[in-house]
Amino acid sequence: MMPNIRRDDLSGAAIRGLLAEHLHSMTLHSPPESIHALDVEALRRPEVTFWSAWDGEELLGCGALMELDPAHGEIKSMRTATPHLRRGVARSMLEHIIAEARRRGYRRLSLETGSAAAFDPARRLYASYGFEYCGPFADYVLDPYSVFMTKALEPALARGGCLCGAVGFSAAMPAKWVAHCHCTRCQRAHGAAFVTWAGVEASVARIDDPEGLLHWHAGADGGERAFCTRCGSPMFFRSTRWPGELHIARALFRDPVTPAPQVHAFHDTRVEWIQLGDALPRRSAQEILK
Repeated sequence: MMPNIRRDDLSGAAIRGLLAEHLHSMTLHSPPESIHALDVEALRRPEVTFWSAWDGEELLGCGALMELDPAHGEIKSMRTATPHLRRGVARSMLEHIIAEARRRGYRRLSLETGSAAAFDPARRLYASYGFEYCGPFADYVLDPYSVFMTKALEPALARGGCLCGAVGFSAAMPAKWVAHCHCTRCQRAHGAAFVTWAGVEASVARIDDPEGLLHWHAGADGGERAFCTRCGSPMFFRSTRWPGELHIARALFRDPVTPAPQVHAFHDTRVEWIQLGDALPRRSAQEILK
């Protein structure tokens, strides 16, 4: 089964019923002081993202991801509707949450679940995805009714390459920044009104150029631009002004890139024949280079 997993505002009767069932089931195996399941209002807090899984109009299950800090997330409210147990709903939801945690750049994903035999299937599921037993995290304390598990997350890699495919690259996500650059050098080097760049630490990026086709051209401004000498694709930029960074042309990525574009840089030298309709901040050369 491949459920349709979507963000949920927790307003529907079906999802409220499933959460009520979830909370009630906790009382069958743990005393009140050892129950850490979140109610509807807690699941609406800004640090929590809640999803429900559906097959058409039928609710299959739910799950949530709570941000503990910018590098650490916690799985909450994993529940499968009783008629759909052992049909892969929980597995699909867990994969969705892990993928979202990686997309956000979390380095660790943790959870708390029950120690009773009723929670054995959940613990086996988490273990099958690489979660390991650990001590209490965040605000939890040791409790005989609780079990804690955690998983270190490798950064998500976004890959791409030039037009002919001879030069490839990969970079760990999220990027440090993503920006639309309107400087005159980018306009002329790419023959475009502006160029969208993803800036990453050079240490988390890899360039694959087995045929030695990548050429770096040094500019008068201290920057270097790289292009494929076979197909001509302009690909990378680096500069002593931004030491340790590699700037990669956003359009060359095949995989998703995060974050989304954040700013229009060098907006004061933009071309007059393009009208920008978004609400992103506009930054002048003086603001960028100060």
